[in-house]
Amino acid sequence: MWEETEINIPGVDTEAALALYDDDLDIYLPVLRSFSPNASDVIEKINTVSPETLANYAILVHGLKSISANIGAKKIIEAASDLEMKAKAGDLDGVLAGNAALIKEAKLVVAGVQAWLDKHDQHQRPHETKKEHSADKHTLLIVDDNETNLTVCREILSSRYVVYPVLSAQKMLELLKRIKPDMILLDVEMPEIDGYEAIRLLKDNNDYCEIPVIFLSAREDAESEKMGLTLGAVDFVQKPFSSAQLLERVERHLTRH
Repeated sequence: MWEETEINIPGVDTEAALALYDDDLDIYLPVLRSFSPNASDVIEKINTVSPETLANYAILVHGLKSISANIGAKKIIEAASDLEMKAKAGDLDGVLAGNAALIKEAKLVVAGVQAWLDKHDQHQRPHETKKEHSADKHTLLIVDDNETNLTVCREILSSRYVVYPVLSAQKMLELLKRIKPDMILLDVEMPEIDGYEAIRLLKDNNDYCEIPVIFLSAREDAESEKMGLTLGAVDFVQKPFSSAQLLERVERHLTRH
């Protein structure tokens, strides 16, 4: 008999991942749906590595590590973290030695996620859509170059806030011409304009400088957090975060500002 709570995906610790979202399958399901296309895109892009592409490779596997943490894919997290460090150190041989194994594991997880989702969709029952009321809600602008990370934030926060997700700092700047959010949640590692440069641009603009910024990052070192706070962020939240953790941080700083 099919039980949708029985999530068995090779390479994925679904129990640990669900715990991040307070065992709320309504949050976890959209995250799973977003994972497969995003991971597949990264797999295609990292298939070939050269000295000229090492810097971009580091950004790509960092993103893969981040979205894998959102679903509980521990082997991908470990392998991507190791290869990210090697790429940043310029260790092409080390990257080449481990890249095939990372791709193999990622493909296994993508296939497993998609197979489970297909089975789930065959058995799902129609359910009533929750009505959202945006009046008097705070507005949040979320900036991340990865769709899965945006999905995580949107699913956690949209019940309490009006959420605008964008895929780059450039799109953030364009949207800020039309809306003034109560808070910006900003990723650190992004191509072209990274989070640190983005917050510098915000703080240098009189129209945006008072908007509180929270950094969301998979970086684990103290220097990254220190840099973010020095540049003017009100907080630095490490990915993966739980629903309760993100909601508490956002509410705390909205209350203060």
